[in-house]
Amino acid sequence: MNKQVKFYDIETDSTIIIDVVTEKEPIEFYDYEADNKKLIIFDPENHQMIINVEMLGNEAPWLEGSNYTDRYTFRERYAVELIVSECDHLESWDQIEELLKKHPHDCKQIAVDI
Repeated sequence: MNKQVKFYDIETDSTIIIDVVTEKEPIEFYDYEADNKKLIIFDPENHQMIINVEMLGNEAPWLEGSNYTDRYTFRERYAVELIVSECDHLESWDQIEELLKKHPHDCKQIAVDI
C-alpha cells in the first residue's frame, strides 16, 4: 500500500512529501518520561523507518506543538521487517533505541518545526 506522508520543514519553509510503501500501520507511541508523542512509520521497501516526534508541552509549555522528524535508512536488507516484528511488544522508548543499535543505519533529520 502506498502512502504519502507530509511534514513541514521550517528551515526551507516548504512541505516535504515522503512516499511510503508499507503494509504496517504507523505506531503512535506516547513517551511520558520525555513529554512527547512519537509516530513511527515503516517503509520496508525502501529500508527506512521514519520517526516524527511532537512535543506535548506538559513539562515545558513553550515547546508544545514543536516537532522534528528523523529518517533512518538501514543497511541490512530486512532490518525494517525485523524491527516491525519486534515493535509489537514495545513497552518503552528505550526498547526502540535498543532495536536501532542492533541494525546498522544512517539517520538524517528531515524536518524541524519549533
